[in-house]
Amino acid sequence: MTLTEDRSRIAWTVLNFLIMSNSKLDKLKRTLKNLKSEIIQDAPYELDQCLVCGKIKCTNDEWIKCENRIAHMKCLEESEKNK
Repeated sequence: MTLTEDRSRIAWTVLNFLIMSNSKLDKLKRTLKNLKSEIIQDAPYELDQCLVCGKIKCTNDEWIKCENRIAHMKCLEESEKNK
């Protein structure tokens, strides 16, 4: 396929999208919304764990006082200073 044919095909796709009826546009929006919710719901529970200590579901107070997180942040700050 030549560059001109590619551009023509893209132009027709865009044109068809722009003249899409409201019902088709609503259906597309619903489909994308459903897809988004499915992707979010399929995330495993383990991904919600702390990247520093591995604990799942820290409270806000636990996170603020977490010694592992504080030590990790200090280490990162020191490495930034040494660059």
